Amino acid sequence: MSGFADTATAAEQGDAGAQFELGVSYLEGEGVPKNKAKGVQWLYKAAEQGDAEAQVRLGLYYFQGEGGEKDGAEVVRWSRKAAEQGHAKGQFILGVCYLTGDGVREDVAEAVKWLRKAAEQEDANSQYFMGLFYLNGKGVEEDEDEAVKWFRKAAEQGDEEAKEMLNELR
Repeated sequence: MSGFADTATAAEQGDAGAQFELGVSYLEGEGVPKNKAKGVQWLYKAAEQGDAEAQVRLGLYYFQGEGGEKDGAEVVRWSRKAAEQGHAKGQFILGVCYLTGDGVREDVAEAVKWLRKAAEQEDANSQYFMGLFYLNGKGVEEDEDEAVKWFRKAAEQGDEEAKEMLNELR
C-alpha cells in the first residue's frame, strides 16, 4: 500500500493527523489533483477533533480568502481554537485580528495578550510586534529598552524589519 493510500485510510478511520495531511495534499495538489473543496473538508474534520495545525490552516485559508470572500469571523474562530491550545501561529493570527479589528472588535489589550504569548514561544513576527508596541507605547507602557529586547529576539531569527528597527534605534 502506498503512503497516500495509508494516509487516506487512516483519515477515513478518523485519524486527525492523517485528515490534516490529506487536507493539505488536496489544497496543494501534492500527490493528488488539487481540490480545494476536498482539502477544506478534510481540514474541517481534523480541526473539529482539535488538531491545532488544521485549525491554523483553516484560519489562514479564510484570511487569504481562498474559499471566495475573506471571512474574518472564521479566521478568528479557528485561530482562537488553536491559540487556546498554545499554538504560537494561532496566537499570532488571533493577535493580529484583535489589532486590526478583522473578525472581532479591535482591542489592543487583547492583541498584546495574544502576541505576547506567541512571542514568548519564539514567534519572530510576534516578537517584532511586541517591539513596536513597546517602542510606541501601544497597549503597553512605552519602554525603548523592552522594545530593543523584542526586536533583538526577532532579528536573531532573521527578521529583516526587526534588524532595521535595531539599526534605527542605535
